[in-house]
Parts: sequence; structure tokens; C-alpha cells
Amino acid sequence: MRKRGIKVLEQHELEDGITAKYLCRGYVHVARILWGKVKSDTEVRLVAYLGVDISEIQRS
Repeated sequence: MRKRGIKVLEQHELEDGITAKYLCRGYVHVARILWGKVKSDTEVRLVAYLGVDISEIQRS
């Protein structure tokens, strides 16, 4: 992000997700990610790092 000139100004954890205010090319933007997306992205990365087959795992 530093190479691209993006700077995070504020970050807040809310009940339904994360909100971040950032500066890019002189403009302030807001990004919001819901917890479900954070969870699924984390699971995908963990599977890739650990090399585990999660197709057989039952979810609750």
C-alpha cells in the first residue's frame, strides 16, 4: 500500500464488520468489509497455507 501511496486514516470494528477510512491520490475513501467475508477469506488463506482438504469438514 505504501508503494501505491495509500494511507489508512481510521479503522473501526463494528458489530457487523470493519470500516476503514483511507487516503488515495488525495481523496478520502471509505471501505467496509462484513465479518462473513473476513471469515471466508481467512479460511481460504489458511487452507492454502496448510494444504488441508476442507471438503470433508462438516460446518455447524
